[in-house]
Amino acid sequence: MLNDGYPLAFLRGDDVLVVINPRRESAEIRLDGLDDSEPLVVRGASCERDLVLVEGFGFGIWRLAAR
Repeated sequence: MLNDGYPLAFLRGDDVLVVINPRRESAEIRLDGLDDSEPLVVRGASCERDLVLVEGFGFGIWRLAAR
């Protein structure tokens, strides 16, 4: 896990970021290395620079740029 609270965030392998917000309130998380990330499946979430914003019950899956 990349975060102790909400949203839930974790890496799948080395290059896939998964962020899920299972609650009604919006949530955000700051993470390094999000530049040039490619959205794979996103519903109610956005990724800008180092910030991921997730609406209530939203989620996002991004492929991260090569590190």
